[in-house]
Amino acid sequence: MYDIIYSFIEFWSTPAGLKIFLSIKYLLIFISFFFVFWIVFFLVKSAYLWNFQLYKETLQKGALPKGKIPKKWQEISSRIKTAEEANCKLGVIEADVLLDDVLKKMGYSGETMSERIERITQVQLKTISELREAHSVRNNILHNPNFKLTSKRAEEVIELYEKVLKEIDIM
Repeated sequence: MYDIIYSFIEFWSTPAGLKIFLSIKYLLIFISFFFVFWIVFFLVKSAYLWNFQLYKETLQKGALPKGKIPKKWQEISSRIKTAEEANCKLGVIEADVLLDDVLKKMGYSGETMSERIERITQVQLKTISELREAHSVRNNILHNPNFKLTSKRAEEVIELYEKVLKEIDIM
């Protein structure tokens, strides 16, 4: 057994063995480059890289700035606490805009907040009925100049928006 191993090592130490070893080495390097080229070629031609880019953009797009939301929410809450009708209306509108931005960043499609809400199901968002109710109050504020909003009703609407934000795990 020792003789076989010794003769094997001795062969590869000779100039003929080194030439063969060098030839095999260059052949394997060539084969490696050949396969790397075709792998890159097929990755570029296939949709894999494109899908990866879309996935990456989705993850980056979906990143929600959790630190900014509570600060903004404090401003909205302070508007409601003034109990002035104009501030209450503005607070409800700002809460709606804030939630609309969150829904956009989460990837919900639609041109308007109403379209996004219509596409959301009860399975996706358990508090969707609360969101619809709050958004309808916001629509009344914007589209009906005679709409009266009491501070109590404004607080209720803000609580509905807050409930949705808590479910989404933003607050």
